[in-house]
Amino acid sequence: CPDTRKLASAVRQMLGKAPSYKDCKVVNEGHLSQVMKRHGWKDQDIKQTAGFHGEDNVIYLLQNQEWTLLHELVHAAGVIDRDLASWITEGITEAVAQAVAHKGSISHHGTYPKYVKIVRNRLAPAAGISIPELGRLVATQPKRAGRHLADLLHTRHPSISAATWYKAIGPGVVTDEPLLRLLRKVK
Repeated sequence: CPDTRKLASAVRQMLGKAPSYKDCKVVNEGHLSQVMKRHGWKDQDIKQTAGFHGEDNVIYLLQNQEWTLLHELVHAAGVIDRDLASWITEGITEAVAQAVAHKGSISHHGTYPKYVKIVRNRLAPAAGISIPELGRLVATQPKRAGRHLADLLHTRHPSISAATWYKAIGPGVVTDEPLLRLLRKVK
């Protein structure tokens, strides 16, 4: 995988936590699909995937899509969807990857533009934290990240309970609408 050390170092500097992975492999579409299915993914969720950080602690990059390494290294540093909706996790991961790329003058191809926009322009400001701080919040305690973020949002917007925030951002939330509905209330 290209520039792994440089990119991993840049992610560590941004998040204060080094990416954890034992290998990085560039694979073809069939191999990536097999790996993701072994990790419980379904065909419809695999389409358009350029990279994957598996539970086997290996980063898989689709051949000719090696640009996704930075995004996958952010996942490998702990920005994962254990306690957050996966769409929010992808938005946070990509927003952090873009911040790392910008800070380090690293070439990067952005992904998840809709989710990044929500995270960057709505969620982080509502929580009163920066994108790197949001990434660190998830990376330091991925199993409680949603609850911590919900508590932070409740502290800044006490008219909405932490439980209500968590129902809009927690695992299993498949659409951005519950969060956007709450964010409209706190403008």
